[in-house]
Amino acid sequence: MAIQVCERCDSKTAKLDKCNYCGREVCTKCLKSSKRVGKGSKAYICKNCWSDLEKRGKFKSA
Repeated sequence: MAIQVCERCDSKTAKLDKCNYCGREVCTKCLKSSKRVGKGSKAYICKNCWSDLEKRGKFKSA
């Protein structure tokens, strides 16, 4: 597994997750929350999108 760089905080990590609301690849420190959507997928929201009330509302209703 290659070392990747977080697009939010520029830290180096082995695992990045894609925020469903801004599209950035973020590390686990920058993820605010995640939840299961459907049977096999997860929805992720980063700390920047969490502060946007419109995006947070979409995440909570998913």
